[in-house]
Amino acid sequence: MKEVLHKIFKDNSFEMQSFECGDYYSSKVKSENYIVYFIDNLTNVNIDEILDNKIDSIAVENINKEMKKNTSVIFVTRTNGSELNNTEKKLIFKIEEDPYFYKKYVLWYTDEELKNINLYLDDMTKFLMNRELFQSMKNILEFDIAKIQSEEKNKVYSYMLLCRMFIKLPFLSLKSVYNKSDSNELQNFEKKIADILEKNIELVQEFDNDGTISDIQLSNEDIKIYLEKVEKDLKC
Repeated sequence: MKEVLHKIFKDNSFEMQSFECGDYYSSKVKSENYIVYFIDNLTNVNIDEILDNKIDSIAVENINKEMKKNTSVIFVTRTNGSELNNTEKKLIFKIEEDPYFYKKYVLWYTDEELKNINLYLDDMTKFLMNRELFQSMKNILEFDIAKIQSEEKNKVYSYMLLCRMFIKLPFLSLKSVYNKSDSNELQNFEKKIADILEKNIELVQEFDNDGTISDIQLSNEDIKIYLEKVEKDLKC
């Protein structure tokens, strides 16, 4: 996964400095910087310790006060499945909603998703807009997996990771696709997105009376964010 992310950052004009527990990416072209922090197992780490101490240990002299304003942290972790368990959902929510210092994102992946991701890296936006892959992902989200040929499932799982990358890596954009594509075709695709949003995606962010998180469907929420991002970028 580290090599995959390095290629994506490099292809988007970022330069890397490597540290013991993560990488720091900066760009002379883009006014944004990223700390990429790798977590072996999300449920076996002390999140408070990471949020309080570990991030700044990566950054130290590389980020001055002004640069901090344009710096985000990407936490990368491997999970056993695309659908997160309740503990993982709560930990991800805790990290991403932490208000201090940098804007934070958690990018999770499975070995199954990673298997074919290299197929999509040379032209990420083109594959992201692939309607067959998009429909197959929709079928999985609707639990209609029977519609997907078994040999295509791994490609679809990798496509789901591709979608997640467009959510968690803010510098990725669909505008180049919009500029090169037929507007009527894009409008039809946009309508499909709107239909999915209307029929299949719910916002679920519930809290117990004592303020703890009871049920946060971050997987579905992330897909919703992705679809909204597609719709927004298509209108730019």
